[in-house]
Amino acid sequence: GAQVMMTVPNFYKLETARHRLSAYDQFIQTPLDVRDGNLHMPDAPGLGIEMNMDFLRANSDEQFHGEIR
Repeated sequence: GAQVMMTVPNFYKLETARHRLSAYDQFIQTPLDVRDGNLHMPDAPGLGIEMNMDFLRANSDEQFHGEIR
């Protein structure tokens, strides 16, 4: 979503659940950078985030049958 939005010159708005944005900070290493209601994208390569694998392993869904690496 946000990465695609940044590549489109006339992109108007990205729909999010603002009251839940802080929940993302639990499963990514670096918190989202939200200032004055705007999401500021990181300069890191790829999606710009690293997943918190310890949190994901500890909170995996019982219905998930894949492997978390």
